[in-house]
Amino acid sequence: RKEITRGNAEYEKMINDLVNSDEFMRYGIIKDYNNTISELNQVLKNNNPAEEEAQEIEGVIQELKKEMLDELEKLQAEE
Repeated sequence: RKEITRGNAEYEKMINDLVNSDEFMRYGIIKDYNNTISELNQVLKNNNPAEEEAQEIEGVIQELKKEMLDELEKLQAEE
C-alpha cells in the first residue's frame, strides 16, 4: 500500500488484481467464518460447558461450516 501512495502504478494494479480475484474472495469468506468458529472452539475448550450446552455449541459450529461451504460453492458457481 505504501507503494501506491508513492504513485507506483505497477503495485496499484497488482493489488487491485489481488483484491478482485476469486482467491481473495474465498479467503475473505473463510477468514470471516474461521474467526467465529475458532471463538466457539475456545469456548468449548476453556469453559468446559455442560454436555447439553457443548452439543449445542458443536451444532452451531457445524452449521457455520455448512454455511461457509455453501458460500464457497456459490462463489465457485459464479465463476
